[in-house]
Amino acid sequence: MRTAGAADDRSGPVAERRGSHRDGFPSQGQRHAHSSTLGSAETPAEIVLWWSLLKQVRNWSFDPLEREVTLNVAYREFVRVGLNKVPDAKTLAGLAQAFGGEVMEQLHHHLVSR
Repeated sequence: MRTAGAADDRSGPVAERRGSHRDGFPSQGQRHAHSSTLGSAETPAEIVLWWSLLKQVRNWSFDPLEREVTLNVAYREFVRVGLNKVPDAKTLAGLAQAFGGEVMEQLHHHLVSR
């Protein structure tokens, strides 16, 4: 199983956007007045990227994405959920929207160049 420290040696278009699990990514803290200080820990940017990548590669909408990740252990590991609760489709859509299209485009170009 991966640890938080294992992801620190990666480089790429979103490396500078990563923070602690509490930090999430910058646009998450801007959605609501107290979202960066109250409530549960935000979803790390790296996790949102893995979800978005699986969604794009499989050409799924958020509902099939939620269903398949819930049922398939390999997908759960790929998106770094493990045995934790899988977010619902509405939550996944909100996270992807908060992340922004520019970052997803950079990620796509980074993956294609490899």
